[in-house]
Amino acid sequence: MSDNFEKKENYAGEHVDVLGATYEEGKPTGKGIGRWAHKLEDKDDILYYLRTAERYWYGQEGEKS
Repeated sequence: MSDNFEKKENYAGEHVDVLGATYEEGKPTGKGIGRWAHKLEDKDDILYYLRTAERYWYGQEGEKS
C-alpha cells in the first residue's frame, strides 16, 4: 500500500486518516477496453468468479427479485 492518506473529520469531529485514491491514473487504451475478465489468471480465479459474481443472475434464489 502507498502512503496516500488524506486527513478528514469524522462525525464526532475527530481528525482521522482516510485512504485516498488507489486507482491507476490515465485512460484505458487498446483492444478489450472494459473487458476485465481476461485478467483472471488461472482456473481457481475463474471458478471463484463464477461462484460469487454470477450467482446474482443464475442462482435459484437470485438477489435480483
